[in-house]
Amino acid sequence: MSEDRLPKFSLLNDAGDTISNPDLRGTYSFIYFAPDIDSEGPREALSDLNGILGKAEDLRARLVCVCQEDPQTLSQLREELSLGLDLVSDPEGEIAAAEDVKLEGRDFYRQCLLVDPWGSVRTVCMIPETEDFADNALMIIEEAVYSDQSLNPAIVSRRAYRAFEEEKIDRESITLILEAGHLAPSCMNKQPWRFIVIDKPEDLKRVHEHLSDGNYWMKRAPVLIAAHATKGDDCTLNDRRNYYLFGTGMAVGFMMVQATRIGMILHPVAGYDPIGLKKLLDIPEEAVLITVMALGYPGDPDTLGEKHKRIELSERTRNPLEQVVRWFSE
Repeated sequence: MSEDRLPKFSLLNDAGDTISNPDLRGTYSFIYFAPDIDSEGPREALSDLNGILGKAEDLRARLVCVCQEDPQTLSQLREELSLGLDLVSDPEGEIAAAEDVKLEGRDFYRQCLLVDPWGSVRTVCMIPETEDFADNALMIIEEAVYSDQSLNPAIVSRRAYRAFEEEKIDRESITLILEAGHLAPSCMNKQPWRFIVIDKPEDLKRVHEHLSDGNYWMKRAPVLIAAHATKGDDCTLNDRRNYYLFGTGMAVGFMMVQATRIGMILHPVAGYDPIGLKKLLDIPEEAVLITVMALGYPGDPDTLGEKHKRIELSERTRNPLEQVVRWFSE
């Protein structure tokens, strides 16, 4: 999935109405850049795209043609070709320039973008000018939609693995994982989580002294991350709902997914001496040391004890969904 965002724009459509980024939110947008609507090729492309409009709408996708012509010219084009797709006037080529789309000299290729419901550019594609142009466009939309309707692969792959390589991890990768956690939601956006990263060998050894015996395997991890939070840094609602624990848990969950996505293990534990470790890490007395996480690349299961080795190599198990979910109304 691309992390590029569609640039902010405010343009006019063929009806003279303003079209901007929020107008595309909530649907997939397949954007075709028409170089010259007075020529035969782009007109054929628009007619072909218009033919798959119903199928695209079934996928909650909209088809958008971005042209450099003025709205009045586009309005005439809509009427002439009986078009139902969106026509947007971009006389300065703002969107094309931002995405490095070449409007001239395209050598028999039609340049397009696929933008997801949240404004991220998922695909920048050059589709050959053939009679299969519309079918290829539809296939690109379908692949993105069907992929997004599946479980996130990083969530499916994540396991509480314990076997680590001792290979050092660069701080850029660690920071990427921390950024994922810091993007988690929190009550009133209070962001109660605080993280302490331990990645120097001499510091790791000092932390190891406060781990429980059952967490011996963490001593091979090249990075440990302590997560703590304070009640005063988040919402306190009725019925004793202190959200700082919940918010920090969500942040840790985001970090686990991000770590899995880049091929690492992030394994949080509760087995440690919280009093001694808080003192060592200079964590305020009023804070709760919620978890310590081991981070690293997957290693050899033979480094584990027999019990943990069996767990490491076993299939992941979950209770049936029906056991944990109840529909209030059938």
